[in-house]
Amino acid sequence: MPFRFFCFLLAGFWITLPAQSQQQQARFTYLTTNQGLSQNNVTCILQDRKGFMWFGTRDGLNKYDGYSYTLYRNDPLKSTSLSHSYVHSLFEDKQGQLWIGTDDGGLNLFDPDTETFTSYKHLPGHPNSLSHNKVMAIAQDAGGDLWVGTAGGGLDRFDPQHKTFTHFTHQNSNVASLSHNEVSSILIDRAGIVWAGTLGGGLNRLDPKTKFFTHYIHNSADPHSLSQNRVTSCFEDSQGRFWVATEGGLNQFDRAKGVFKRFQQTTGLPAQLSHNDVKALAEDNDHTLWIGTQNGGINLLHPDGTFSYYTYQVDNNQGLNSGSIYSIYRDRMGTMWVGTYSGGVNKLDAAPLKFKLYQRTRINTNKLTNNNILAVREDDRGDLWLGTDGGGINVLKKSKSVFMAYQDTSRYAATIGSNFVLTIYEDRKKRIWTGNYKGGLTLFNRSKGTFESKGKLSPLSISAILEARNGIMWLGTFEEGLIRYDQNTGAITRYQPNAGQAGKLNYPTITSLWEDRLGNIWLGTDGGGVNVFHPDKNKFTQYLHKDPIPRSLSSNQVNILFESSTGQLWLGTNAGLNQYDAHTQTFRTYHLRDGLANEVIQGILEDQHGILWLSTNKGLSAFNPKTHTIRNFDASDGLQESSFNRMACYKSRTGQLFFGGLSGLNSFYPDSLRYNSFIPPVYITDFQLFNQSVHMQDAESVLKKPISETHDITLSYHQSVLSFGFAALSYTVSSKNQYAYKLEGFDSDWIQAGTQRTATYTNLDPGDYVFRVKAANNDGVWNETGTFVNLHIIPPFWQTTWFRVLVALFVVGSLYWVYWLRVNRIQTQKMVLQHQVQARTSEVLQQRQELQEQAFHVQLLQAKVEQQEAQQQLQESEQRFREIAENVDEVFWIHSANPFQLLYVNPAFERVWGTTFQRSHEDPLSFMETVLPEDRPAVLAFIDQYKAGIDGELYYRLQLKNKPLRWLLIRTFIIRDESGKVVRHIGIANDVTSQKDKELVLQQSLLREQELNQLKSQFVSTASHEFRTPLTTIQSSVELIKLYLDAPAANGRPAIQKHLGVIEKQVDQFTTLLTDVLTIGQIEAGKVAYAPQSEDIVSLCEILIDTHFSGRSDRRNVQLTIEGVPCRVDLDATLISHVLINLLSNAFKFSTNTPPVLCIQFKPDSLVLQVIDTGMGIPARDQASLFQAFFRASNTAGIQGTGLGLVIARQFVERHGGQLTVKSQEGKGTTFTVNLPIGCPV
Repeated sequence: MPFRFFCFLLAGFWITLPAQSQQQQARFTYLTTNQGLSQNNVTCILQDRKGFMWFGTRDGLNKYDGYSYTLYRNDPLKSTSLSHSYVHSLFEDKQGQLWIGTDDGGLNLFDPDTETFTSYKHLPGHPNSLSHNKVMAIAQDAGGDLWVGTAGGGLDRFDPQHKTFTHFTHQNSNVASLSHNEVSSILIDRAGIVWAGTLGGGLNRLDPKTKFFTHYIHNSADPHSLSQNRVTSCFEDSQGRFWVATEGGLNQFDRAKGVFKRFQQTTGLPAQLSHNDVKALAEDNDHTLWIGTQNGGINLLHPDGTFSYYTYQVDNNQGLNSGSIYSIYRDRMGTMWVGTYSGGVNKLDAAPLKFKLYQRTRINTNKLTNNNILAVREDDRGDLWLGTDGGGINVLKKSKSVFMAYQDTSRYAATIGSNFVLTIYEDRKKRIWTGNYKGGLTLFNRSKGTFESKGKLSPLSISAILEARNGIMWLGTFEEGLIRYDQNTGAITRYQPNAGQAGKLNYPTITSLWEDRLGNIWLGTDGGGVNVFHPDKNKFTQYLHKDPIPRSLSSNQVNILFESSTGQLWLGTNAGLNQYDAHTQTFRTYHLRDGLANEVIQGILEDQHGILWLSTNKGLSAFNPKTHTIRNFDASDGLQESSFNRMACYKSRTGQLFFGGLSGLNSFYPDSLRYNSFIPPVYITDFQLFNQSVHMQDAESVLKKPISETHDITLSYHQSVLSFGFAALSYTVSSKNQYAYKLEGFDSDWIQAGTQRTATYTNLDPGDYVFRVKAANNDGVWNETGTFVNLHIIPPFWQTTWFRVLVALFVVGSLYWVYWLRVNRIQTQKMVLQHQVQARTSEVLQQRQELQEQAFHVQLLQAKVEQQEAQQQLQESEQRFREIAENVDEVFWIHSANPFQLLYVNPAFERVWGTTFQRSHEDPLSFMETVLPEDRPAVLAFIDQYKAGIDGELYYRLQLKNKPLRWLLIRTFIIRDESGKVVRHIGIANDVTSQKDKELVLQQSLLREQELNQLKSQFVSTASHEFRTPLTTIQSSVELIKLYLDAPAANGRPAIQKHLGVIEKQVDQFTTLLTDVLTIGQIEAGKVAYAPQSEDIVSLCEILIDTHFSGRSDRRNVQLTIEGVPCRVDLDATLISHVLINLLSNAFKFSTNTPPVLCIQFKPDSLVLQVIDTGMGIPARDQASLFQAFFRASNTAGIQGTGLGLVIARQFVERHGGQLTVKSQEGKGTTFTVNLPIGCPV
């Protein structure tokens, strides 16, 4: 009775798969007023050609860059603001202009350069103005005119050039007029026809010639009429199908027949619409029609005609947040944007989530009993076993979608030891073992569907299980360290911790077990590092974290031990990933700074490419051990939001990876992960001065346009704190977009900003700068071009050139003034002295001498100043020259004329010629060692010409050690003075390797073209001869048959039979020739089918020989030999038969006496087929061209053939991945060998 009750309990966990028409699973993200949207009622959506998203609401127009919003509302005090805040429609015309239809403000045109609006409104008394101020729809025809649907004024055509409106309205007296004046939707189809949907008058078609309207309205007596007259949307999909949405269902319109097919809400099957009030239509990348309804969510009409649904569910925080859909839009990436009545914008990314998540929620039906997954294992049958933290064991049978649970009922001995399952293990006998928290060890009995307690280990917590190669079970526990369990005898040996004794286990809590190739058992512990148990010595050794030792274990908390496919041991710890070096017995550690998502490594798995997948407390990290690169994934990629659990990971036989955590189980195939390849446009979205955003409307603003349109900014020196904000317009997980920026003239390299979207600079020196920014999408695809802004910082007046000139003039003037005063004083003194000349002659002479000496010193000082200024200018000029010469790729040098010696050579010399300046000075011709020997005479002659003062240029080849051959172009120039005398010799060397490579490719292409033309001519000659020969023979035989028809039957019949045989033979020959030509065409077009199957190659060859080569008139037959043990192999029998028939036919054709031999060789890794003859052989000079189309050996004159057979044979062999080769000696015979890489299975 207890067992029956238990089975009944298990059976209750099974449910059926949901029907296809049920709720579609997806993960929507939301843009609401909580994130900055102006209002949650979103009426229209558009993406402009730059990539910005625009949302029209009942309270303003929102521009969105993936992070923030720019809001445009009506400002009554500003005539250039949006004319009304209630937006009904958005449209971008062919010129990239944005048009906005408002509720009572008419039609608006947005100017992105000034961020202003021009409004077009209804003006009473002006017949060419807009007919009504409530604009519901906008479209543009091929001629550039806009069509505007209004709610009350009918349909308007707007001429943008003349700014005038033409009106199409409903007129009761005119049946060919518009059927209703409330136009809700406009569609201009592929044929250029204008269609107008109205709210009460059905659908209208405008005749482009007569300007008359054809009406399509609802007729209750006609099921093929429009389902309802209130049309809300018209849509033409990618296949040209016309869809009409009404408040009474969806209609597919056949424009040729004028009939409608209705899709409406039904109660029976097949299911159609969830609600008849359809508001919006769109098409996704998979050609599925999205149907937005009022209160019915989104209906998806798939290409196969079936429906699925996205509906509003209160408990689903990843589904639609509102059931009333007002607008749907697909952007250029395929992301679907949904405008709702009360939930703002709902966004669904085009790319599916990278990871599948098994999780217990209120709305799913997978019957998972607990979300905290502690253990994962897939058994030999393909069933998935999960150990949970309180929910027992959950098993997902192969190909099923719901879990079956095994739980501890506490009343039956046949249950698991505890509902807290720490580990699950499958031994070599395919038996399932579980380690349980406080529940010991249990073994699953498949035949009974029950669990049996083993080893009497309860209430111990078994945290890890390992079956060693000798069959011994090793058990890790939380409380008592390591346990050895003998399955055969049930004997138990306990290895309890004793940290103070050498050779003993140092910690009780075991997290992970691993057996190395020597049979040692490695134990990861939760605080004692790594313990290694040596069974032969019965002792433990440890690897511990030690702070002073840099390459010790990074943490004593070891969560997992993992051996990769290369035999490398990896350890996941609470302080990073550790790579064990067995030779030095040390560890290399990878941390957050190396790119890890988190340093707590809970699990490690390896995919088929050697990538290690690491589960952490913050998502997954994919680590490449070869390149040491890391890619991180988090909840935005589909992972659970909580941390992963220790050792809760498993790789299935099919390569699927499983990781369990606190909030469920993630699974994925690494090779199936789809990454975002969209290259995002990048725009600068904000500019700040002193942490305040600058707008072009601000007083004394430095911006003349919005910052996203600006490429030049000029600032004064005191505006010393500036910031740039930027955004990548990739909306798939935009929070993970990456950025890098650089201020040229200040930053020496790119600044990797990660997800940070601002860059701030302070106290920049006056000058010119260029701010550049580039970005990558959420999966690391970079837009390397990015965008830029030129930044000009004006210096203070005391640093300007004009101020410096004034200061210099002032100083010079002051000096002159002082000099003038001094001279004037001397002259005055001189006049005084003249009056006293007689009395004081000697004193005057002495003073005069002193004055002359002072004047001389002043002149010397002035000359010295002028000399220093000239020398400074010369040094500055020389510095500019060196900066240019030393930063170019070309080699540049200068020699003096007399004597001829090197004056200067730039640094590029050492890189190009692979030598040093010192060696060049010691041996000027040392560079000749790198010149190709055959070019050296020309180079030496060119050097003599250069020394002689003659201009010229020379191409020669350069070969540096361990580097590819390069071409150099040397050009020399001679500088002469006014008299014609040589004063300088100048040379420039350019690397022109790429140019020469292109010339070589061109020459080879021309040679190949000549060979093809020759082969074509040969084919035409050969084919015409081969076609003419059978036709001539057939014609002759027909003429003879006509003669024999008049002869007596006894005489004529044998002759007629003979000539009929001749005709049949020639027709067969003609057919074979045509088949070869057609086969060559199929091969070149890639249309030859390759369908390998298991074949008996010996039987195939015997049948082929009997069918095609038995009963020959010369009594020769094929000699079949077999080497090795015959077996069945995978090949395409049709293609191989064709190859063998061709080779054997050639063997008979080119040999006369001896029969050919077909040898089959069976080898372990290949199948070899050889066709051997002792005929005329092939000349050695012809063998290289033997497999070219239309080629025939020179000794085959007079023997039929087109030169196509061997070409076809080689192509068929290569389709098998094999090779067709030939060995031949003229006059002795030929051997063709077919080598196929399809050996016999071992």
